[in-house]
Amino acid sequence: MKDLICVFNFTFITGIRKKSFIISTIIILFLTVAITISPAVIDYFKSNSNSDTQTEANKEEQKNELKENLYIIDSSNLYSKEVAALKESMLDFNVVESQATQQEEIIKTINENKKNALILLYEKDNLPAFDFYTNDSSASPHSISSSIKSTYVTSLLEEAKLEASLIHRTLSSIEYNVNPLGKSNFSYYVIAYLMLFVLFFSVYLYGYMVAMSVAAEKTSRVMEILLTSTKPAIIVIGKTLAMGVLGLIQLLLLGVTAMITFGLTFPSNFELFGTMMDFSQITPGSVIIALLYFIFGYLLYAFLNAVSGALVSKAEDVNSAVMPITFIVLIAFYLSYPSVMAPDSKMSSIVSFIPFTSPFSMPSRVLGTDVSGISILLSLALLIATTVIVAFISIKVYTAATLHYGKLLKPKEVIRLVKEHN
Repeated sequence: MKDLICVFNFTFITGIRKKSFIISTIIILFLTVAITISPAVIDYFKSNSNSDTQTEANKEEQKNELKENLYIIDSSNLYSKEVAALKESMLDFNVVESQATQQEEIIKTINENKKNALILLYEKDNLPAFDFYTNDSSASPHSISSSIKSTYVTSLLEEAKLEASLIHRTLSSIEYNVNPLGKSNFSYYVIAYLMLFVLFFSVYLYGYMVAMSVAAEKTSRVMEILLTSTKPAIIVIGKTLAMGVLGLIQLLLLGVTAMITFGLTFPSNFELFGTMMDFSQITPGSVIIALLYFIFGYLLYAFLNAVSGALVSKAEDVNSAVMPITFIVLIAFYLSYPSVMAPDSKMSSIVSFIPFTSPFSMPSRVLGTDVSGISILLSLALLIATTVIVAFISIKVYTAATLHYGKLLKPKEVIRLVKEHN
């Protein structure tokens, strides 16, 4: 244990003092603040976009100028109530009462201005009817028909001396509420994508840091001193844990900064692309699950990266050595996309149990759908078991290859060295 603490302290202190770690932490915190205050900035500009030196009268005049003209011709002069009702209901339009003699001129205007429309009211079979002339108007014939029908039916019922309360109940619309099942909505997609990217870059970058640390010490011959004073297994575990703690510190700083900035600046009832943002999916339970998958996902890939660092003699060769691991991480990342887009799909369920993909997919599924506790425990158990197996193999390879100097070892040469060492 003493040797493990020594290796851990040495790696941790070396890592936390590096300019790259300090600069990356500052950049991460800056980006976190920028992202979390962006809703407040958007809301500010949205609320002030219409504030200028115009008087209220000028604003209203400008607003009316932008409205479409909705011309109405009541050729039978029977629907004055219906026309008045249309004026009240079509507030987004300039409703203009016109004469039958103006019909051709109005149609010509519609063809030229595109956006305007004409309603030609008349009687057919003792019922109101209308012709609708338009080129590219946003006016809805269905809405116009509903307004005319409502007013016409009300007049008939009043003439029949029906009570006003009964008329109101007869014409009242049936209210309804939409209750979406599950958790998937726009807010969920935003959160899930952010979590997926944070977990991916964290696991990848901190694992890569382990490989760089091993390769740097091997190049400087520090590794030879370490191996004379402690076991290779202690070195691998100590370095992996130290880099993991450094990564966890950055993630916690990111999380705390995001929560503080979010709490201080996030506007109430904020909408993005017309959708109300709701972050109620983020619960203490989902945060704990995400941290567990980060820890064990990091350990899984970190042990693989430690071996990659031991296979090279120069730090410049690390990129070539970690290339296979990089491909595995990228494939795992892209396979986790179904967990965001369709958390209830079969593909999403499968990848959430595969140890190399579960660190990225299961946290998203937990946010997007109801995942049973047994499924989460089974997924974590498979991930932990695989991490232990990979750690055991990595230590064996690391022990055999760490004192090798020369060109990058190939798989056959690694296997030969492991057999010779045993």
